[in-house]
Amino acid sequence: MLPRWARAAAHPGRAAEVVRALASFSNGATLVRAYLHLAEPAYPFTLRARSGAVVRVESWHDAATAWVVFCRQEYAVPEKALCIVDVGANWGAFTLYAARRAPNARVFSVEPHPHEHPRLLRNVANNGLGARVTVWRHAVAAEPGMRWMDADPAHPSPSRGIHPANAASPPASVQVEAVTLAQVLDRARDVAGVPSIDLVKMDIEGAEHEVLPHLPPEALASVNAWQMEYHPNGPKAPLFAALQRAGLRLVRDDESTPDSGVAHFRR
Repeated sequence: MLPRWARAAAHPGRAAEVVRALASFSNGATLVRAYLHLAEPAYPFTLRARSGAVVRVESWHDAATAWVVFCRQEYAVPEKALCIVDVGANWGAFTLYAARRAPNARVFSVEPHPHEHPRLLRNVANNGLGARVTVWRHAVAAEPGMRWMDADPAHPSPSRGIHPANAASPPASVQVEAVTLAQVLDRARDVAGVPSIDLVKMDIEGAEHEVLPHLPPEALASVNAWQMEYHPNGPKAPLFAALQRAGLRLVRDDESTPDSGVAHFRR
């Protein structure tokens, strides 16, 4: 089996991603070396965008998240967007990217984890985005209430999700407050004072299989575009069907393995 750096380097479009890293960040070479495992940087380090944005990178997993958002541009943000919702924001890579790409947008960033939520708040503050980015500390689930979330420090922070609803106090877990997707979307529209949401980005580490399949179509009636990472703890077909019932059409599906990837939908 090829080492991870070789698999990363062989990814289609890698040369363009490297060029984008070097063009986007004044210390982009550090990110390239870190992500491709060409050299181990001294973590943490501060990634400095030429646009003025700053990101504290604490681990290889942070470097990988920064890479897929800023260099691979896994998500597409409409520049004229006025309302964007980031569900499963983690430490805020997409939130920062979206706020820069859509300078007139209100961004609502949803992250429940007790380690990542403070980091998200710091990144928003350090980039002077407090007036445009609103951060909510919630998990998103099929039903509101208290849920258990993975808090094992041995697990990469981007991979920590909520446990199934019937799980009783799993080891290395923390309780978080869950709300429904409809509650998040309604609140975002009300706070932003807009009739529709230009883009929802979702990455909730497998909980999409709980949230989406039985979601009433009207819950997404105000969403113009939907982009999500979907995970292999369930088939993708019911997820896609739920979005299509709501009038969203699939325009791009970057499948990495069967039933995992990033999908883009648009009304």
